[in-house]
Amino acid sequence: MAGGGDSDTRLARDFGVLLASYRRAANLTQEALAAASGLSVRAISDIERGRARGPQQRTVDALSAALGLDQAERDRFTAAARLGRRRPARSTPTEPDWPVTALHALPSSIGDLTGRAVELARLVELATGAVAGPAPGAPDGTAVTNRVAAISGLPGVGKTSLAVAVSHRVADQFPDGQLFLDLRSMDQQPLSPAEALSRVLRFLGIAEARIPQSLDERATLYRALLHDRRVLVVLDNAADEAQVRALLPSGPGCFVLVTSRQVLAGLEAVHRVLLDVLTAQESVTLLAKITGPDRVAAEPAAAAEVAALCGHLPLALRIAGNRLASRPQWTFHYLARQLGDQQRQLALLSAGDVQVRAAFALSYRQLDPAAKLMFRRLSVVPGPDFGVTLGAVAAGVDLFAAEEAIDKLVDANLLQLAPTEGRFRFHDLIRNFAAQTLATEEPDAGPASADRVAGWLVDTATRAGRFFDPDRQGLPAEQRAGSADRADTADLPRPEFTNRAEALSWLDVEIANWWPAARAVARAGGHERVLALAIAMHWYSDVRVQPHPWHELFRLGVAAARALGRRRDEAVLLNFLAWALYYCLGRNHEALAVLVQALEAAREVGDQREAGWAMTYTAAILVRLGQPDRAIDQCQQAVASFRAAGYLLGEVTALSALGVALGAQQQFDRALEIHQQVLSCYRGALAARAPDHAKGGTAIALLSIAEDLAGLRRWRDAVDSYQEAVRLFLANGHEWSAARARYGQSLAHRQLGEFDSALRCLEEARAEFVDSNDLLWQARTASALAELAAESGQHELAQAHRERALQLYHELGSDEAQASG
Repeated sequence: MAGGGDSDTRLARDFGVLLASYRRAANLTQEALAAASGLSVRAISDIERGRARGPQQRTVDALSAALGLDQAERDRFTAAARLGRRRPARSTPTEPDWPVTALHALPSSIGDLTGRAVELARLVELATGAVAGPAPGAPDGTAVTNRVAAISGLPGVGKTSLAVAVSHRVADQFPDGQLFLDLRSMDQQPLSPAEALSRVLRFLGIAEARIPQSLDERATLYRALLHDRRVLVVLDNAADEAQVRALLPSGPGCFVLVTSRQVLAGLEAVHRVLLDVLTAQESVTLLAKITGPDRVAAEPAAAAEVAALCGHLPLALRIAGNRLASRPQWTFHYLARQLGDQQRQLALLSAGDVQVRAAFALSYRQLDPAAKLMFRRLSVVPGPDFGVTLGAVAAGVDLFAAEEAIDKLVDANLLQLAPTEGRFRFHDLIRNFAAQTLATEEPDAGPASADRVAGWLVDTATRAGRFFDPDRQGLPAEQRAGSADRADTADLPRPEFTNRAEALSWLDVEIANWWPAARAVARAGGHERVLALAIAMHWYSDVRVQPHPWHELFRLGVAAARALGRRRDEAVLLNFLAWALYYCLGRNHEALAVLVQALEAAREVGDQREAGWAMTYTAAILVRLGQPDRAIDQCQQAVASFRAAGYLLGEVTALSALGVALGAQQQFDRALEIHQQVLSCYRGALAARAPDHAKGGTAIALLSIAEDLAGLRRWRDAVDSYQEAVRLFLANGHEWSAARARYGQSLAHRQLGEFDSALRCLEEARAEFVDSNDLLWQARTASALAELAAESGQHELAQAHRERALQLYHELGSDEAQASG
């Protein structure tokens, strides 16, 4: 470290701090010490204020005698004075110039640390950099950044294990000592900064009687003692920033490693490491290290299941592994079956005095009452993540209180940030702990909170779904506004939707919550709510065809309509159900049977619109089944039915289906003429009446026109129409429909001999179908890829695609499996 100038002044000041602390400990004034030592008051004052450079040895001896220092304290006092007298730069000595025994207080390092290679390497690099100091040629005063590293993460994630591993790796870089201090954040009364400093000063050899009383003086003495030393300081289990700040040395050769369940966001100039759980493979590797690789190799699937049931949390994995290691007659399969019981899971994850539940309970105990309430009640949220508004609903508090409580849970690492901005999630085991805590501490509040959350989610989804109804202008005013709230949710916070885009965003983000909420409401007999939701979701399902099980929701809607004796609503939901069965799943014959019921119900109540829909969907299925003659008849009847009802949108849809049926009869000229009429209607009358729906309808009409052009072998025109359909679908957020158009476009490119373009379109389509988990269209795309590969002479690849297509068809249970076979 460079000496002279500012460095000399600082070192002299640090010796003065030590003198002042000893003087106060001896209960002497400057005047009394001057009289006892034979020095002047001014000389003592200059030393304590850092004005005097390190005094000569005779002055130090006189002060030591007057202060009554013992031999260890005299040595330390002398060493500090010697440092103050140094002016030129000095090289770091091989043996530390340290008047007390060097500290080596690190716990033992675990031998099976797994999955932390990146974090370990980075922290070792930072610690080594702290010792090395500024790079050669850096300006005077340049500080080495990140002399402090803070490791945080949820309980049981392995923060201390990583810190200890890093400390052992770099211990030889800090010959003046390695200090490990447990700040006991999980105790009822964590160490105060003053008590923590007192312990450290005692470790450093300061006698109890010589330790200053005030926090500032203790901190100053601590920093003076470490100023010119190379010491690694590990502060484990920190409660808050105040504890840590008091223990940050100022010396450039020190490195501080902090672990905490808290984020410690108030600390500045800190390198932060947020530990996550292990990956699936790392988890199995850790289990193998604990139980032995042979046991994992004998049951790889069961070992992976145990790892998943442990939530890939290192503490839980260690406990599970130790239980198996201590019970050689147990199998992974047996333990997995036990851990699968949610009620027993946390109890089973204990080994001796190490318990997952206890680790969570310690963090829970540190929370204030509002955060505790939020933590417990968030466990009723049905989906994997949530926002502040849903948190407020679950806890029964306002938005401000919810945000504050959730922030505290995130800081305590009892909640994690979800990948989507503004969303939060539990670790699975912590969620289980929260649910059990709710059942224990609030046995009546749990069911009430769950009902409140489910009702709110269904009501809000219904409001949002109505924004997609092209007939929304014809609805009552309260429905046009999206109102669907009921008495038990009317006073809760609610998102306000002013347009379709906002409604779409909410439905997409919250779908993993409102979908299971619908199931819960149905189980509880909430027929009115379920029926309203199922009806409201129909047009949203047109936008988000995949990967959602729409047949399940619409089946719940049918059951609700029947329970309420609503025959017309039953017809509506039967039509929706049939659409989901044939269009989304390819289950054509099952859908036809449902449509027979829908048509019967519609005619029974005299509903021409629903009768028209039943016949239109029937026509679409008949085309798929190779019966275009019957389909044309159904379409013509549907057109007449819609006209009688004065329902233009239905009429246009039936006409579009008629065009498809004509195309199936190879009457492509007539089909093209009809689809061009449909396109004109979407761009004209329907654009004025239902502008949002007309945008999607326009893209669908262009897709139909492209298929007609392909039938006429006008391949280049077909490519252009497909491409325009893709553009419009994407512009309206209809990625799945865009993939459907790309599929058709690839066939046109193939006919033009443009195999690279055909392959590109098919690969893009397949990627979307995989993302949306659409097995039916994955199968169709695999069949198309097989044909393309065969034409290119890649027969092995063609066979692989063909086998994949058959596998998907059979997995899906689609009627197309038989035809493809």
